[in-house]
Amino acid sequence: MPRIPNITKFRVDFSQSFSQWARQFEANLNAIQVENDSFRDMLLCCCEDAAFSSLISFLNTNQDAIYLE
Repeated sequence: MPRIPNITKFRVDFSQSFSQWARQFEANLNAIQVENDSFRDMLLCCCEDAAFSSLISFLNTNQDAIYLE
């Protein structure tokens, strides 16, 4: 079973660059050999509060969404 990446969880408080954070997130997943089809679920584990809520809301209305969306 893959481990959750050891990175700072993403916040929506503008203290982080999303593009830089996403590259770090993807690099961590690749380093611990997580399959691409698990990226979406891992993303949920790596978001805090508002980011998590926004992501859950998006996924509830787009249940077939893939990680890249």
